[in-house]
Amino acid sequence: MSDNITEKNLTAQSLIDWLKAEGYEYVHGPALGFGQPNAEREDAEFRDVVLKGRLLGAIRRLNPQLPAKQAEEVTNDIASYHNPDLVLGNKEVYGWIVDGYKKSWRESGEEKTEIVK
Repeated sequence: MSDNITEKNLTAQSLIDWLKAEGYEYVHGPALGFGQPNAEREDAEFRDVVLKGRLLGAIRRLNPQLPAKQAEEVTNDIASYHNPDLVLGNKEVYGWIVDGYKKSWRESGEEKTEIVK
């Protein structure tokens, strides 16, 4: 790390280094951008902040009992979520991360509910 005191050196890079040490994969954001060889973003304007493919993969990995259709619906629900009150919206999303996202559907005439991790 350089001796220059910058936001990147004090916060972002330190956090990236810590997460990598914890076993998380790190990919530089522009490498995922629209039009890149390994693009994961579908929006050239960067308006969509959720990497839907990664989210769907995580939902399927953490909830193997969840039918594929419901996993895709949960992914779309989360990716399209909007709350005009940012504080309340952040609290709700935080609750989904900590406690799970409640998903209900009908299957063969029966009501089913899962708490999706």
